[in-house]
Amino acid sequence: MQADFISLSLDVLNKLIMQSLQKQVQGLCQLATVVIGNPTQSPSDAAKKLGLSPESITNAALSLFFIESSFFGPLIGTSLYIWRKYTESQKRQQEKERMLREIIAKQQAVIRQLETEEMRQKQENAQNRVEVENLKNMLHILEQATNQIKTVA
Repeated sequence: MQADFISLSLDVLNKLIMQSLQKQVQGLCQLATVVIGNPTQSPSDAAKKLGLSPESITNAALSLFFIESSFFGPLIGTSLYIWRKYTESQKRQQEKERMLREIIAKQQAVIRQLETEEMRQKQENAQNRVEVENLKNMLHILEQATNQIKTVA
């Protein structure tokens, strides 16, 4: 019951503050429009013509800052904290992805090198087989030659 009353009181207070804030912003916007329309006119003269006291404009600006700081400060601080954590996590994620891409690129390079080596070995094996076969044939020819020499002499 008491929590509901406090919550209701805070809601009413927030609405009142927001209404006051809206009125102050409206006055400041009117003042800015007049000064923008005639830059030779000082803001205090323009405020007098609009029926706004220069003190109320100063107070409005200060209260806007105070209200913004007191109500939005924690929100902004929390938002900045969350944003910082989010961007840090994004940077970590990007760094992880970069490292993974680097490792995958190295793996692919190793695979290409293995394939190249395997092809070279296959070619060498084929060449080696030809060389071995040629050497066997030469040995056989030499054996026949030695046999012929033995039989002739």
